[in-house]
Amino acid sequence: MTLAAERAPLTVGRIEFLNALPFFAETGDEKNRTAYVRGFPTDINRGMRAGEIDIGLTSSLLCASMPDELMVFPDLCIASYEKSMSVALFSSEPLERLRGKKIALSSKSLSAASLLRILFRHYWRLPCEFEISSAPLEEMQHRYAAFLAIGDEALFFEAPGIQVHDLSQVWWQWTGYPFCFALWTVRRAVYESSPEAVRAFFESLRARLKGNLAHLEELVGKAGPAVLARRDRVLQYLRSLEYRLNPRVREGLSLFFEHARRLGLVAGDGNLSFCEFS
Repeated sequence: MTLAAERAPLTVGRIEFLNALPFFAETGDEKNRTAYVRGFPTDINRGMRAGEIDIGLTSSLLCASMPDELMVFPDLCIASYEKSMSVALFSSEPLERLRGKKIALSSKSLSAASLLRILFRHYWRLPCEFEISSAPLEEMQHRYAAFLAIGDEALFFEAPGIQVHDLSQVWWQWTGYPFCFALWTVRRAVYESSPEAVRAFFESLRARLKGNLAHLEELVGKAGPAVLARRDRVLQYLRSLEYRLNPRVREGLSLFFEHARRLGLVAGDGNLSFCEFS
């Protein structure tokens, strides 16, 4: 989409996970200035790469792979200090028995899939074969020795005898840093051609987040019957997440990029370009 004028609507990538709800639950009139494209993280990533989405909540690793094309909103992210509760390796066997086995990676994920590769290689030191899969989790459980799941289906998945390894918690135990899964990014061409529209969206986004985090119980109460049925777990989940891109999160992000570069998962130095809003 080419923005011909400042008044043209921005095309915004909206992740359809509960962890993004505080960013997207409307509290103002910003919907009049945006057109939403809904999808999973890898869908939003593809749209940003293709130039079909102007602004999006994207996988953090995408920013390191496109430093010349993407710019990052300051102060906003989705991260976790310890348990993320929604990014996990599920296994029916102990970790040590996974050596040489085939592991399924969710097709919805970029950052989490890369993190899992890093953990197997540098932390657990277990060589494995990886395969991207879009199969339902129940099918993955029967087809693979272990599988990576993300988002709401990981948050709510249960099965007898399954072992759950929360990747954010493992990263925390290994490095002492929080893990940043997603960043708000804007295509550089859009930022340079429509700075006021981008700034206005950023300000409304930040205000929306602040308001929704201050009223989480009300936010969850409006999320529909499926969420209400698991209200306590959803509230625990949202309260455990970090939505501010603070210095500690940035340090953890830099370390993640360094490990990803060593493993050949991303090129370049991992330096991010941040938007500047006066």
